[in-house]
Amino acid sequence: LTGPVAPYGLAAKNGLLMAVEKEAASSLVEVLLEDDGFVPSRTVSAYRKLLASGPLDVVMTTGSTPSLALAPIAAKDQVP
Repeated sequence: LTGPVAPYGLAAKNGLLMAVEKEAASSLVEVLLEDDGFVPSRTVSAYRKLLASGPLDVVMTTGSTPSLALAPIAAKDQVP
């Protein structure tokens, strides 16, 4: 991952993947990852790319800057 908060994004990514791996036997979860470099416009672009590939059950970001950029768009799309 890239950008000024890459270490936090890497920790979040690794934690999420560990949790999914632990629960993999009892659930079907597909994790899709995009690197936005902590640039809000890239966050929105990555979200739109993922949404275009199919429905999303949930979207997660690391940090308030990308989250604030994405929240109103995801809310409009009814993606938690």
